[in-house]
Amino acid sequence: MEFALFLDGAGNLHIYESGNLRGDFGTYAAGGVHSPYVTEGVSYGAGFSFNALTGASAEAANTTLIVTPIMAACSACHDSPAAIDHMQTNGGSFWESRAAAAAKQQGEQCLICHGPNRVAAISLVHSDKTP
Repeated sequence: MEFALFLDGAGNLHIYESGNLRGDFGTYAAGGVHSPYVTEGVSYGAGFSFNALTGASAEAANTTLIVTPIMAACSACHDSPAAIDHMQTNGGSFWESRAAAAAKQQGEQCLICHGPNRVAAISLVHSDKTP
């Protein structure tokens, strides 16, 4: 999925998802190009906005779908159903509403096992082996 930023003449910053040229994350039209994790015809609310002229910003709607930071990085490659389930079981949010993610009592617990000097440290399998 690709995103682009656009500053309009009124100083408003728009965030565009590929195939969504309205500049918001509202209702996705049938046949559009978008994430397979959204449902066409469902309104997900407005995304974050910022007006560079006034300095005013507005938070994204609680219905906007999010992926938590570590899960976003890891699921870019590790995207099998088993990998996604593992990350969600350990506190990651994968295309959940902002409200549902914020309501979780357990945040991402990835670094308990995958942190530095841990049993399954990221560095053990993702090391640079170039000559």
